[in-house]
Amino acid sequence: MHNQDGFALLRKAIESLLSAQDITPSPTILWSVEYQQRASSGSEALPSDNDHVVRFPPTSMDLAFDDAVLENVKEVWQKIVGDEAGEFLVFQDREAYDDDE
Repeated sequence: MHNQDGFALLRKAIESLLSAQDITPSPTILWSVEYQQRASSGSEALPSDNDHVVRFPPTSMDLAFDDAVLENVKEVWQKIVGDEAGEFLVFQDREAYDDDE
């Protein structure tokens, strides 16, 4: 199946799911992401993009995780959320739960 065909099928499935909900007003999609992965050396520069398309450089197909991926994700995250981005990948501590009680 061609990538665009897959994306079209996913959009159709989401629209069908949303239309099946008995909620007023009808639910709508606020934001969406499409993802394609291509093999590469992992060293290509992040290509330029427009306001509605964000591109990551292809990742290395090595088995080890390349930390440079997080820098690319941070750059795109900042583009999406803008100047009010805050801190990247900083999470609040979870509440401790004691299962023995």
